[in-house]
Amino acid sequence: MTNVNPPTTAFARRLDGHHPSTEITVDTVGTLRVGAPPAPAPFSAPLPALSGLLVFDPFAPDQPPYAELDGPDRTGAILPLTLGDDTTQAAADALADAGHALVPPGAPADHVLARRNAPYVPGPAHLAAARLATLLWLARWSPRPLDTDLLGIEASVLLMDLDDIVEDACDTARAYLAHSAPRLVQIAHAVLRDRPLPGEEWVVELVAEALEHADDLLGGHPLHGQLRELAGRARGRDRRPYDLAADLDAQLRRLLRPAHAVLGHPGRVGWRRADTDWAQVPPGLLSSGEGNVWWRVRREEHGRPVVSVRAEAAFDVPAHQRLAFRVYAPDSPLPVAVGGLRAERGATRTEWLGSATLNGLSDADADELMVDVFHPDHAGPARLGQAAERAKTERQAVRYLCELREFVARREARDLAEWAQLVDADTSLHPRSPEDPLSVRMRPLAAAARTLADRLRGLHDTTPPAPTQPRLHAAEWRPTLAEWGRLRRNFGR
Repeated sequence: MTNVNPPTTAFARRLDGHHPSTEITVDTVGTLRVGAPPAPAPFSAPLPALSGLLVFDPFAPDQPPYAELDGPDRTGAILPLTLGDDTTQAAADALADAGHALVPPGAPADHVLARRNAPYVPGPAHLAAARLATLLWLARWSPRPLDTDLLGIEASVLLMDLDDIVEDACDTARAYLAHSAPRLVQIAHAVLRDRPLPGEEWVVELVAEALEHADDLLGGHPLHGQLRELAGRARGRDRRPYDLAADLDAQLRRLLRPAHAVLGHPGRVGWRRADTDWAQVPPGLLSSGEGNVWWRVRREEHGRPVVSVRAEAAFDVPAHQRLAFRVYAPDSPLPVAVGGLRAERGATRTEWLGSATLNGLSDADADELMVDVFHPDHAGPARLGQAAERAKTERQAVRYLCELREFVARREARDLAEWAQLVDADTSLHPRSPEDPLSVRMRPLAAAARTLADRLRGLHDTTPPAPTQPRLHAAEWRPTLAEWGRLRRNFGR
């Protein structure tokens, strides 16, 4: 049964009386769609659900998700729990309308037979679903290293809250907890030992829930005895009201440390630079800065040109990981060379190294080559030319979002205001068009950051925000445990 805990006071949801409208459609094959179609990755955070798919916007997780349902239980638990009763009733009405509509001869499968609108008032599981979708998105797209055990611990708690929505939620939570059990024991000892500081109460609650689920799900696990004992300690911990004195709140902020994306290495003489398309590479294998791939062409003694590629690894690279590269000449739809990259640990950093022979290229062609690094399991069509420029704006948008999430977690008004100013200056150089993802995504967030900065300063604008403006004070924006662990000094260590 779904059991969604209410948000903490510091991150309490506030709809401010504004409810965005949601459109519901039913097509000729009976697919029920709720909300606006999602943008492509990395601007969508999908969450596979029973009877279909939920897609949240990682840049506005507090906003209504998109739902596409085609299973037999289209108006069952998913809609009322995530999109609310009004949307559920409108969806049922749309399905009834579609059942009486005439299908035009030769109508395509996506021809709309019925359409309804409803005010969006989130259901009780919206928060857990939005947070799980965002957590999974961060695991895939974050340019900053996130502790996979912490991600798994929080994912297990959220999955148990969503067992009526996510298929095999209980089994998946059990697998996450079994893998992360040693880390959970370590964190629990640290968290339960001391009284939490203001702003960290949610960490204690989350760890306590994870311990309860581990006690229930991990019978027979080597650490089950310790997990049960810790779960008992968590149930009996002191539950007196927390002291929210301002001086303690300031003390907490001093315990936090800024986290920065990994920047590229300084230039190498004779080498050209290329970027990495994050859609082609999983996180944690390459540094997150632009220009993190270096390449050059040299001729061997027999005269054939050889391209050498060096890519900057972000952190310790697992031995089983592999990368590759492909090289394109101008106006060539197929690569002129493909090679593998191997990770080599140097004195100060790890690099991916590889080379391949180029055939039939002149020296002039060699000056115009394009190098694309990819992972075999993530490979798609190489994005070149204008597509490569769009990929660059996507990466910058993701960087900005992860920076914003840090500043929201730190609750620093000055950082939020400065971030908004930086984003405004950057996006002012970009066209104001739906085709520019950086401007479209960042401008609403810059306005939201200024609003939150004013709230933290005690300034309240009497002008109500637009229903579609992200509300950074909402519980959906609370940092994940992995993000908090990255900010917190010696967290659980």
